Amino acid sequence: MQASLYNKLNTFSNLTSCITQIEAGTSTEGIAVLTNAATKETQFDFGPGISVVVTDFQNIDEDTQLFLITITTATDTSLGEKPLSLYNNASDPKYTLSGVLEVVPHGSLPKINTTPNLALLSGQQVEQVKKILK
Repeated sequence: MQASLYNKLNTFSNLTSCITQIEAGTSTEGIAVLTNAATKETQFDFGPGISVVVTDFQNIDEDTQLFLITITTATDTSLGEKPLSLYNNASDPKYTLSGVLEVVPHGSLPKINTTPNLALLSGQQVEQVKKILK
């Protein structure tokens, strides 16, 4: 049995990848990122050729935050998995988290005619997230 190469948590029970795929040379909006102990000023770093714009922010509770982001990749961004670093200022250490983003060749993902959900969570949805995180 072979598990996902990206998900190294539990290779016997996790047989699918949770990695977000983005084509080189495109922008993808409406990506939700749930964090812990971040601030509204927290920055995202996926490496060279990838820019991130925070389009919205929501405190879920005192420890948990939701960011809505747009990720843009340059046409010459190298393909493959990109680790994520979060930091509050340039002098912060950048600890990376793998298995979050993969840049794939332009035109390789199916085209879906949907509008991204750019809304933050409702009060009821916030309560559901809090229950899941306990």
